[in-house]
Amino acid sequence: MSSIPDIVQADQLIREIHQFAKAAAIASRLPGYESGPGDAFRHMVGAAELTRRIGALPAYAAVEGNETISWFMERYNALLGRDLGLGRNPEDRAMDRINNAIGIRIGLRASDPMEVLNAARFEIERAYERGPGVGGAATWLRTRRWAESISPGSNWPPRNWPDIEAATGVRAYPGHAVPSIYRRPTMQPLGGMGGGPVQVRPHGRDGRPVQGYSRASPAR
Repeated sequence: MSSIPDIVQADQLIREIHQFAKAAAIASRLPGYESGPGDAFRHMVGAAELTRRIGALPAYAAVEGNETISWFMERYNALLGRDLGLGRNPEDRAMDRINNAIGIRIGLRASDPMEVLNAARFEIERAYERGPGVGGAATWLRTRRWAESISPGSNWPPRNWPDIEAATGVRAYPGHAVPSIYRRPTMQPLGGMGGGPVQVRPHGRDGRPVQGYSRASPAR
């Protein structure tokens, strides 16, 4: 049974990761912070970082709990005849669930927040090239549903990524010093063969993107 300190610590962790994902999405200069690519980026980064730090099942419970609260507030506001508010509708929840699932997959591979951000960038670029949601890509709603329009300074198409890591809110994230729970201790047996995961960053091949992946030495 969880104690009060455990609940407080979990709440603090979720708040830290929420702020990190929010700051990263703003720093990305992607348009559509609500219902658009910026929203997709924020959800992927948040779900990935939760997974990296606490594991896939707890991360899924946290992000799905958020969508359940959104559903409850939608029904509550509809009952009272109120405006549903940004993101509180079935289309946004379906979009969020897809991007959360991609984020969880990223978090299972990433060993630090920078790998999370790199992988989320790649997923946005892939979705732009294929089409949102096509072939398992990240997704977002039509442009007219975005909370704000595309401005001249927007990173759209997503080809001119700013230095997200240098953004104030991203730099302040304390989770930078916390390794992934999936990262195995580095071992140097038999001539220095390491045992930790190896991250291969996304790259292109014959004009087509190739996704990064992680490789680890076999268990001994």
